[in-house]
Amino acid sequence: WKGFSGVSSTPTQLERDTYVHDLESDDEDDEYNKTGRVPLHWYEGLDHIGYDLAGRKVVAGPESSLLDTALAADDGRLTVYDKLNGREVTLTPREALLVRRIRAGAFANPETDMYPDFIDFVSYKKEVSGLYKDQYEPKRRFVPSKHEKAKIYKIVEGLKSGRIKTKATLDEERREREDPERTFLEFANNLWNDDEEEPRPFKGPPRLPAPKLAPPGHEESYRPPEEYLPDEGEGDDESFVPKRHDVMRHVGAYPKLVQERFERCLDLYLCPRGLKRKLDIDPESLVPKLPDPNDLRPFPNKLCRDFLPSEDDKAVTGVGVSCDGQFVATVDDAGLVVIWETLTARRLSSRRLFPDRDADACSDLAWNPNPSHHVLAIACFDRVVFLTTGTARGDDKDLTAALLSSANQPRRTAADDEDDVDVEDKTKKMSSENLFVWEKTEGRLDVLVRHPTTSAGSVSWHRKGDYAVSVSSLAPPSRQVIVHRCSTSSSQAPLRQSGGKKTGSSGDSVQAARFHPNKPFLFVATKTTVKIFHLTQQKLVKTLHTGCKWISDLDVHPSGDHVLLGSCDKRLSWFDLDLGTKAFKTLRYHEKAIRKTRFHPRFPLFASCGDDGDIYVLHATVYADLMKSPLILPVHQFKRAHAHRASLGVLCLDFHPTQPWLFSGGADGKLRLFHAVKGI
Repeated sequence: WKGFSGVSSTPTQLERDTYVHDLESDDEDDEYNKTGRVPLHWYEGLDHIGYDLAGRKVVAGPESSLLDTALAADDGRLTVYDKLNGREVTLTPREALLVRRIRAGAFANPETDMYPDFIDFVSYKKEVSGLYKDQYEPKRRFVPSKHEKAKIYKIVEGLKSGRIKTKATLDEERREREDPERTFLEFANNLWNDDEEEPRPFKGPPRLPAPKLAPPGHEESYRPPEEYLPDEGEGDDESFVPKRHDVMRHVGAYPKLVQERFERCLDLYLCPRGLKRKLDIDPESLVPKLPDPNDLRPFPNKLCRDFLPSEDDKAVTGVGVSCDGQFVATVDDAGLVVIWETLTARRLSSRRLFPDRDADACSDLAWNPNPSHHVLAIACFDRVVFLTTGTARGDDKDLTAALLSSANQPRRTAADDEDDVDVEDKTKKMSSENLFVWEKTEGRLDVLVRHPTTSAGSVSWHRKGDYAVSVSSLAPPSRQVIVHRCSTSSSQAPLRQSGGKKTGSSGDSVQAARFHPNKPFLFVATKTTVKIFHLTQQKLVKTLHTGCKWISDLDVHPSGDHVLLGSCDKRLSWFDLDLGTKAFKTLRYHEKAIRKTRFHPRFPLFASCGDDGDIYVLHATVYADLMKSPLILPVHQFKRAHAHRASLGVLCLDFHPTQPWLFSGGADGKLRLFHAVKGI
């Protein structure tokens, strides 16, 4: 091999045998450096560069200069310096050749044949095939047949079931049939057997047994009572005339026996019959297994106390409980707001909002859910009143005052129904209608929001306590739902247009509205549907089809995934928002229209009241597993919880926030507290 020409040279057989150990390694030599993956620059400044296998220091030898290396290469040998072991290594011609071939991009071993001859391993052997020669035996001739195996299984099953009988079995049965003694015993046994127990000798529809005759009565006795015997001249036209005999042996033959049997045979022959199957089902198995009501405690089950009614006994139209449950507020039809202490039933304060009105002044009341804000929202005939309760102490008193402090000056924050109205026309319209005027009452932090044109029907708070939504079903469609913000003394109608259509129309007005407890959703209940709006994205998310004729109230579960509806057509509908837009369960247990429905904020309870004067408390367990449906069970009923007045019963109710207590207000002007008692 000379120079780089060795790359394409073809070695001889002797050369191939000589260099068969090119890949052998002498790394196991004890004199080599065994530092592993330790870099060499760690040994700079030391007298050694590592350690051998025996632990001795490996001292680096002197490195020759490039001139000395070039002079040493004249004799055909190549010397390189091994930095790892610190010594010079002289390469053999074979090793130098391998290095050159690798740098040239060729195979390192010159004995490698880069272009070997192609060998056809598949078709190099030619075979001759014919129709009946050169054929191998198929595999199915050496494997048990599956079809024969299935037939054998079928025969074995027939032998086990008795469908297929062997010759010995057939001979034995023939001998038994020919036995006269056995034949007589079978005849005697079948003679007294019931017709229904006879075996079916053939395939096809079952034989219909003849209807049984009615058992004989007292008149067919041989000694019937005196009242069954006919008088003289009676019973001549009847088929059977009772007769009295002293002893049974005096009873003669019945003269109409043959005629009656003949008529019965005609009836069996001519009249069609059908087989009526009777199902033997235990009625208890059809009733689902429900948990014991005692296992679902606690829930309100007894009247605790009556709060003193007002002097004029006006109907209590709204009730609200404070966040800590210490106070409860009520408002009656005449506008009298009373704040009570829950545990002692003591009246803390009272105030009449509208002294000049005796009826139809207030329709709803809601306590602010924020513990720091002691404010009541009251829906009145033409406004929404935000009234301080006077129960705040310490920092809560300052926070309550700061919430309503922006209403010092009259302020108008309204927008027109049409966006393309001129600025001057818009100003004129605002001045003429005087929309959403916030006013502050002298001496108290009472803010009145004047509702446009018509009365406010209901009011509810957002969980943060700054926003409140009021509903006026008699207002124009674009202003039936109004959202108020107390901190800025502003009001707006966010649901004016929805997809080119007004939120409420004249035929389907808005009845109630609630905020979602966790998401920026607003639930708006019209007469027949419930619409869910996304306030941030300003779009309609979902429409719930209730099937009710007139929705009266709406409430949202604390989880936000379930909605409870009450209607004037005595329906209570439960909606699961994850299941669809149809009601998950509809309950009809009220005798008259439902007025209010409420979820308990802590316990798995909800209650409903109506004009029938009854209050129903139901247990409702909502599982975290989405595959399980909510468990809804009635646990208690308060019959005639309030007296009827003017065809009205219980008008409002609310739960205690931390206890299984229920407050209710009725048309009789009373506020009642129901609590949980064990052992009832």
